[in-house]
Amino acid sequence: MAHDGFCLAVDTREQLPYSWPGMPTVRKALPRGDYSVVGLEDRIGVERKSHADFVMTVTRHHDAFFEKMEDCSGRGWFVVVVEATAAALDSPMPWTRVTPSVIQGNLVKLACLGVPVHLAGTRDRGQRFTYAFLLRAWEEIRRLHP
Repeated sequence: MAHDGFCLAVDTREQLPYSWPGMPTVRKALPRGDYSVVGLEDRIGVERKSHADFVMTVTRHHDAFFEKMEDCSGRGWFVVVVEATAAALDSPMPWTRVTPSVIQGNLVKLACLGVPVHLAGTRDRGQRFTYAFLLRAWEEIRRLHP
């Protein structure tokens, strides 16, 4: 369903971007996050992470990631979408030495920053949630600031 003036923005650095056939979409460098709405890039954002990427990001790239998340905190509509379940993040990961307790600690840290995390479970569910989140944020901003 098309919405007048609603255009999705996908970061140029997103390696395997979501796609929404039939929805206007542009690729551009976003200041924060992987997805946004054109014209509202400073107020709406979604940071997408696969399971493995989330684990690597909150451990190996911890400082840079949390600095970025602090910048997103309080900036309006922003969420981290992780393509994993809570059970997967709470289970031993044979491909890394990172323990589930380290991951849980980082999820708590994000919550304390006020940055919500949506555990989508799968890429498809992450894609659907991302679209719904971006549309809802856009609708709310338009409602509050016509």
